[in-house]
Amino acid sequence: MVGYHHTTQQPPKITEHPVDTTVARHEPVTLNCQAQGEPEPSITWYKDGIMLRTTVQDSPHRVVLPSGNLFFLRVVHSRKESDAGVYWCEASNALGKVKSRNATLTVAGNYFVKWKDKNAPLLRNGNLSLSGHIVAVTAVKTSNFT
Repeated sequence: MVGYHHTTQQPPKITEHPVDTTVARHEPVTLNCQAQGEPEPSITWYKDGIMLRTTVQDSPHRVVLPSGNLFFLRVVHSRKESDAGVYWCEASNALGKVKSRNATLTVAGNYFVKWKDKNAPLLRNGNLSLSGHIVAVTAVKTSNFT
């Protein structure tokens, strides 16, 4: 048979899962998701169990790239909106769909340090010494400051 081309259809398979990532507020970040299958799978992203809207009109700071990766132009973390959460991607084609592993996106915040003795010398032989001086380190959400 001349001109006959046979392709074997395959259900989607995730080949690169997103991973836990920590990023500073207003910085860019990419969550990766790669999949194979025939026909080529489409990628859909979810955050905290809800399908993400990723058009420029819906979310101008976040877009799904042609490769399937989720790109944040700048990570948002405020009282109104936060990109922090649990993400996963789903690859689908006519033969099925498959979900990636979960990945937690953490937006780095500010920290307060509580000292045992605020008058304790911190320099010893010209080096900073914190051993024995810190009682607690407390994370404070960045949104408290915006």
